[in-house]
Amino acid sequence: MREKLRSVELEMQHLTLLAVQKQDRADTLQNRVEDLEAELAAAKKRGTTMRAELEAANVSRMMMRSEMEMANTGSLTLQAELDAANVGRMSMQAALDVANARQTSMRAELEADAARRALSEGHLAGCLGAADLA
Repeated sequence: MREKLRSVELEMQHLTLLAVQKQDRADTLQNRVEDLEAELAAAKKRGTTMRAELEAANVSRMMMRSEMEMANTGSLTLQAELDAANVGRMSMQAALDVANARQTSMRAELEADAARRALSEGHLAGCLGAADLA
């Protein structure tokens, strides 16, 4: 009976040791689960941060594109204004060319009138000179 009692006690000690080992293993696994959950939460937070940074970068990219389009529009507007100024300049140049042509024409008319007068005076003088001779 003592042997049986001793055997049962040994068996109980063995089972207690196994239970303690199993509890230690369970505690270790529980700690590992908690560590993994903390890592997951940190990863989610990093993911949220990265997502926010990505969205901010996307907004910044869209703003830069908008600024670029505005600059292109401004450039096109300036080009149109430059073209209009060039058309105005060409129009003024054409008006100046017309005025110069009129001035040249008037000068030619004045010279022609002067030449006709000189001819008339010469002819008249010739006629008077011929009349004096006669």
